[in-house]
Amino acid sequence: MSDDILDVLVAGAGTAGVLTTTRLIHENSELKIALLEKEKIAGGRVRAVSDEHNLWSFGLNHISKSLYQYWDQTLKLDPESLDISESKALPLNRIGVLAAAKVTELPTSDWFSKKGARAIGGGAAARDWKLVDSLSEAITSGKRKEQSFQGAWDGTRKSPAGIVIEHMAASFGIPDLWSCSTQALLHRAQHFSSSLMTGDWTVPMATLIERISASKNTSYYCDCTIIGASYNTDENHWIVSTRGGVFRAKTLVVAQSPWDALNWLPKSYWPTDLLQSTIKSKPTSVVVLSEQLEPECLAEIDLPQITLIPAEGVQIHALPAGELCYQATIDFEISLQAPDVGKAVRRLKRARKKLKSTFPQMVAHGEHIALHPVGWAQPTGFADQRHRPKMTPSNLNSENLLFCGDAYGPHLDGDQNIIESSLKVSELLTTGTNFEPDLPNNQDQEAGEDER
Repeated sequence: MSDDILDVLVAGAGTAGVLTTTRLIHENSELKIALLEKEKIAGGRVRAVSDEHNLWSFGLNHISKSLYQYWDQTLKLDPESLDISESKALPLNRIGVLAAAKVTELPTSDWFSKKGARAIGGGAAARDWKLVDSLSEAITSGKRKEQSFQGAWDGTRKSPAGIVIEHMAASFGIPDLWSCSTQALLHRAQHFSSSLMTGDWTVPMATLIERISASKNTSYYCDCTIIGASYNTDENHWIVSTRGGVFRAKTLVVAQSPWDALNWLPKSYWPTDLLQSTIKSKPTSVVVLSEQLEPECLAEIDLPQITLIPAEGVQIHALPAGELCYQATIDFEISLQAPDVGKAVRRLKRARKKLKSTFPQMVAHGEHIALHPVGWAQPTGFADQRHRPKMTPSNLNSENLLFCGDAYGPHLDGDQNIIESSLKVSELLTTGTNFEPDLPNNQDQEAGEDER
């Protein structure tokens, strides 16, 4: 780094930060840009295993088809670049349930349905599923106002379908079903049962990082945790302190989750609506236990891409290179308490024991346990939903401070927020275009129904 004042500093090299930086370079190669990443490799929640840096994935490798296409379009800004289809990504189309030492498999499209309920909870849950169908129809049609699942549910907590939904909800990143927004649950279930893509994103991510590093006016710094930031009003630039040194930039782009950024960006700089949302809502944390199957096991053990173990509330993500990621979702606040994280780890280890009992021939190595404090940056609590329609570009972005990522947008679909916020940041920094206040997108039924 140098003492020069950058045009743009992008904080965070996850999917949003890398895609946005690449777009900025394409739109204006003269911009002086620095991309900072606190980890040793880029990728954020979709990062892959790195033996070199002893890093493991979080099992959050699935993205929507729309984000997949946006990533592909960004790659193709360079005509000589690879096509994203050359990566190891595959449609997420196989879901399994492990119970009684047996894996029952079904298509992803049947997951949140009577068939899925039968696989998890048996015939009683399948018969009880009519309560779910009627609730979904009432919410979708507007006959029933949006409320918490507990308030909307016509059954009891002991209803077979209710118990099944609790298990399903954990795989959607919802640790507390009963305080969850009904609309958020139904949207997350629909999103998860649609055409998602999953797998190893190492090659397309590395391709963009190489392009960023090769740009004459852009620098990429990994293992560069931000410590603090302040804005010099006399000289009109940011001063950002990191473990790797100090950066100065005219514009700061926050491409981390707001809960991460709150650790180093003083509250006085935050847009009011975003600050209120960050303080009063909470994301979901992910506790993971990862291990690598031995090569001789890969041909013998053909696990679905995601296998749910209802007895433990754990999901097993089987990644293409043979990595198994046992995942437990917990509330962000609970993840700050060591005893509760310890309980989650014990659930993961019991889940692993059950999988090995089902497949005695399974041999794995490299146990790695980690806590990802913000695994899902889209809060799902009913009380949190009142903030979401205010998360529009006009309410978030200013001339020298902008935000992009899955938490920065009015949509329940975090991937859609990544796309729109990335495009908006690129537009504002390369054209200086003014914009009118945006209205929430009707596809999520968000504008009026949240207030009814």
